[in-house]
Amino acid sequence: MIVPMKHLSLVLLESERNTVLEGLRSLGAVHLDLKLGTTPGQEAVLTRYRQAQEAMNFLGKPKTVVPAAEVPTDALEQVLKLQNETKLVDEKLLHWTKRMEFWAPWGDFDVVALRTLAEKGLFLNLYQVPGSQEARFAGVEGRIVLRRDKTHVYFAVLSRIPDLLEGATHIPWPEVHLDQKKARIAEMQGLSKGLKAEAERMSAWFGALKAQAAELERLIDWESAKGGVGSFEGLAYLTGYVPVDHSEALLKFAAQHGVAVALSDLTEEHQPPTKLKNSFFPNLMSPVFELLGVTPGYAERDISWPFFFFFSIFFGMILGDAAYGLILTSLGGFLLIRNLMAGGKGKEAWILFTWLGLCTTAWGTVTGTWFATDFSQLPPVLKALVLPLFNPEIVQGGAAAVSNNVTVFCFTLGVLQLGLASLWNFVQMVTVNPLKSLSHFGWLSLTVALYLLVLSMVANINLLADFFPEPLLSLLFVKTATGLALPGWVVPVIGISYGLILLFSFQEGKFWKGLLEGVSNFLPTSLNAISAFADNISYIRLFAVGLAGFYIEVSFAAMAKGFGMDSIGGIAATVAVLVFGHTLNLIMGFLSVIVHGIRLNVLEFSNRLGMEWSGRPYDPFRVKS
Repeated sequence: MIVPMKHLSLVLLESERNTVLEGLRSLGAVHLDLKLGTTPGQEAVLTRYRQAQEAMNFLGKPKTVVPAAEVPTDALEQVLKLQNETKLVDEKLLHWTKRMEFWAPWGDFDVVALRTLAEKGLFLNLYQVPGSQEARFAGVEGRIVLRRDKTHVYFAVLSRIPDLLEGATHIPWPEVHLDQKKARIAEMQGLSKGLKAEAERMSAWFGALKAQAAELERLIDWESAKGGVGSFEGLAYLTGYVPVDHSEALLKFAAQHGVAVALSDLTEEHQPPTKLKNSFFPNLMSPVFELLGVTPGYAERDISWPFFFFFSIFFGMILGDAAYGLILTSLGGFLLIRNLMAGGKGKEAWILFTWLGLCTTAWGTVTGTWFATDFSQLPPVLKALVLPLFNPEIVQGGAAAVSNNVTVFCFTLGVLQLGLASLWNFVQMVTVNPLKSLSHFGWLSLTVALYLLVLSMVANINLLADFFPEPLLSLLFVKTATGLALPGWVVPVIGISYGLILLFSFQEGKFWKGLLEGVSNFLPTSLNAISAFADNISYIRLFAVGLAGFYIEVSFAAMAKGFGMDSIGGIAATVAVLVFGHTLNLIMGFLSVIVHGIRLNVLEFSNRLGMEWSGRPYDPFRVKS
């Protein structure tokens, strides 16, 4: 659920500002309205914080750790100085390495001798031209060809005239001769090696620098809070938001500190943060929301429960293989135990990972998918765990019927999720605006009718007897002499549903005005109705992506089988191909979950609900660990 908020206004003496802020930070419940921009104090702390981050990135994770008492007080300055020296040496090393590469086609030159010749009136100029243009300069007096390669010709011209050749690229003399370049490169390499050794020694200070960065982060919050406090004639004031269940604690705090406080109900002008408070399972979606960077608006609905429910199914279907699920479950369980032993911070991510592994195992088990093994070759115990709906040895029609049933299952998930969104909208609106709620009822009936239409177009409806039990099958389809057919009421229901959507979507006040506005929006409403058809069909992606992963497994299994198991080399090649293939398939599966599994929740389902994910997360002013 989205926790209700109150708008907060505090007025206090300017002299008490720091004391009150310290108390608010200890209370840890007030989300402050902060001013845009930064104060001088914030700038200084931010600069220092960025330096600490740069220093840690430069050092990397330590191989050894020293006690904090042994870390010098100016550790950050020492690391930054070392970083600058390393950068300078690396730049010089790169410069001289590039100069060596540039002069490689020319050979070595005695720069002093070149200058001596020039003083005596003999000028040696260097040129580079494309090989196709060499003939233009073949008759140049004093021309000495130094080298040819596939693309260019390198030559020198010894002349008593300092004028340069037209049409040829003139190359200035080198700064130093070859031995000096090599010496400078060797010098920079030696310095670089010493600086790296020093950086490795300083990496033992990483923990102290990390603690310093954490303290600076707390100072940033403190300076930001100070910057968010206004002042006027000896008084200070600030505004923010506080959860309703923390209101009494805030009022008690204000009374203890002599602070004037006003808590008011929210209006349309306010922009409160969103605080989600859920039970265990829907709260597991918080890492996903953080990864996506989305937060429901305060006035929107918390969809954590349906998001969690459908996302779990989508994940299991996309990865699809019970063996993959066991791997993920084992890995997730191991990482969760290690996380709990380390303090349990952020354990929700590993619990979710383990749960999704179990969902994958469950789907693979009920569909009989174990490393893409042919169903006929599965052990009897695994066959017994397969649902009759997905068992080719039980359903009429065999493997074709199983494939059809998975397709129908995908579309059924779609009608359940999209229908839930429309039903939720209808229930929420029916007591507030009964006329407008009819448009949401139209969306609900349209979703069901389009579901049947999609089944008749995409699935083999003559095999639906394996999926729908009686009397549901007779209710949804008509039995004819040639098989099942779409009932005659589907098309009229689509038309009536569209009419409800068109006529009642804009009922906000006067009936006729809303009616006219609905008719005037004929084109966008029609496009939305067409999009609803596409939304229903889009759930087939679950079957398509899962099937693609299945055949990737089959392909790598066939490839590995070709190496044979009759030699050490064959065994090694087989193992390598299988490990690579399944690892690649798992990675692609995770990417598919992000692209497809999350999309169905964040786009199709959320759009039907009318969600814009326009919220900002609740971030109270508090002491951060």
